[in-house]
Amino acid sequence: MHQYDCVFGMTRIPRPGCDELRQTASSSSSRTIIVIADDQIYAVEVYDGAGHRKHDGDLEAELHAIVADVTKLRESGSLDPAVTVLTAGHRDRWSLAYAMLEQNPTSRATLTEIQNSLFAVSLDTTYSSPVGSINAQQQCLKCHGM
Repeated sequence: MHQYDCVFGMTRIPRPGCDELRQTASSSSSRTIIVIADDQIYAVEVYDGAGHRKHDGDLEAELHAIVADVTKLRESGSLDPAVTVLTAGHRDRWSLAYAMLEQNPTSRATLTEIQNSLFAVSLDTTYSSPVGSINAQQQCLKCHGM
């Protein structure tokens, strides 16, 4: 089942005209997932120092800590700018913004961390509901059967 080789650690790099799909060599040995909460980006180690997968309870505790941190940042007005919204725009505009982010060493390191992760998890609770779209309750029913 070689198709699973491209499920984890795959990233799409925005480029003008056509995105670039990339799976870096380090993605096969990645130890992190990316968690996005309130447009804040966190890298979470999913393996311990010995290379064993962390216990579910430990990962759950880390997710709770992220939510607590985001809540504290929001209440203090210290949230980082929501650069994740750039990914929702037109690819060519996103590719220009991406190229600018790559020029900043801190942003480049963050992009590399995201690209080398296994996958990303979004804990965001916001959504837009344009006219004619299904509402959040319908989305919940369709996605989760609740």
